[in-house]
Amino acid sequence: MIGYTYTITNKAGDSFKINDHVTDPENFIALQQYPDMDIDVKNNEVNLDGQHGIWDFFSYFGKRNLSFNGVIIGEDEEAVETLRNQIVSVLALPMQPSGDDDGYCTIEWTDATGAEWQIEAKIARSPRFGREMRQNYKLDFMLSFKTDNPFILSSSSTEEEGTRGYFAYGVKFPIELPAVMGLVAMEAMNVVNDGTVYAHTVIRLYGEEGGDITNPTITNNTTGKSFRIETVLADETEYIEIDSQSGTVVDKDGNDLSADISDDSEFVLLKPGNNELVYTADEAARTPAGAFGVVFKSTKI
Repeated sequence: MIGYTYTITNKAGDSFKINDHVTDPENFIALQQYPDMDIDVKNNEVNLDGQHGIWDFFSYFGKRNLSFNGVIIGEDEEAVETLRNQIVSVLALPMQPSGDDDGYCTIEWTDATGAEWQIEAKIARSPRFGREMRQNYKLDFMLSFKTDNPFILSSSSTEEEGTRGYFAYGVKFPIELPAVMGLVAMEAMNVVNDGTVYAHTVIRLYGEEGGDITNPTITNNTTGKSFRIETVLADETEYIEIDSQSGTVVDKDGNDLSADISDDSEFVLLKPGNNELVYTADEAARTPAGAFGVVFKSTKI
């Protein structure tokens, strides 16, 4: 990663690049060390009184700490100072933080395979600069960042669309505990998470022409997780939007539908690799079928 070109952009759209030796070969910012991207691990444990060991609970990843160490090279001292000021300006925290400018920047890069990735971070301490004696036209720097989650996302979102389907059953045998054989998801849609960990989703379930859609449900057959909303979609203009990251469920007017989520529902995430999604409801499938769509970013640690 030391040779990748990193673009750091703030909420105002101002940016600078690290390791861009092409745009201006005489004036550039370059890494001198492999960038650190350490992740905190959150642990919860309780000592066992009067005996060896602990009660150990689940562990989770916390924030990510990033650091970039390198050098600013310029054709003269003015060029060095210009690049330094550019870094300071882009990374400056807002005097009055708001939803539009909370101090977070987007750090983007393309890896050796050609995949484009990004992470949202803000400075954990002000940028540091220094130089040894007689090092004119050269300035060392250290940038420290932190994130509010450990995930690295693909730079672009993936959008997929499908239509309402159903589950087709095979033969049912009348045994003590009836077993259903040959369960097949019809009109299932395959989506691919190119990352290494589960990816959050934003899913829209639409109504359809010709009648009500009762209790719309989205299921990831690959993971076995499903999300069901106990409501009715009257026609094809109605929809429900399920955002797994924010934990929200709203209708097309933005009304909160969280009270209508069935008790056994779980937000549908995408595991690494292929995922088979199917949209179903209580009514039998009809034509034209209601549409559904999913938007996500491939995710890795």
